[in-house]
Amino acid sequence: MLTMYVLFRVRQWLAGLPALVALIVIVMGVQTRALKVEPVYDQSAVELALIEPEPPAPEPVVPTEPLPVQPEEPPPPPPVVESEDAEPAPPPPKPMPKPVPKPVPKPKPEPKPRPEPVPKPAPALVKPAE
Repeated sequence: MLTMYVLFRVRQWLAGLPALVALIVIVMGVQTRALKVEPVYDQSAVELALIEPEPPAPEPVVPTEPLPVQPEEPPPPPPVVESEDAEPAPPPPKPMPKPVPKPVPKPKPEPKPRPEPVPKPAPALVKPAE
């Protein structure tokens, strides 16, 4: 009786068990396939590599002019230590704002003259034949 109770409680897990087993078999089958790789060597590249290249022609030696010797720069003067009695330096002036350029006025569009309508000639009246 306890067995039936346990089977009733785990019935949903048991229903998924065949799918789980099938999934495990598929994964194991995919992983165990041996991949057969046969190396194919291109012999032409090996032959080209075995040929020794011709040594390059020696370049003629051109004597270079010696670089001019630059005089050594004197060391910068030591910083001046101001005494505490000296007045502090005035604050730097405020930067001047840049002038804003005035916008260029756009030219006003000139009105185009409208074409005058051409009067249509009145249709000629046809006299009825008597």
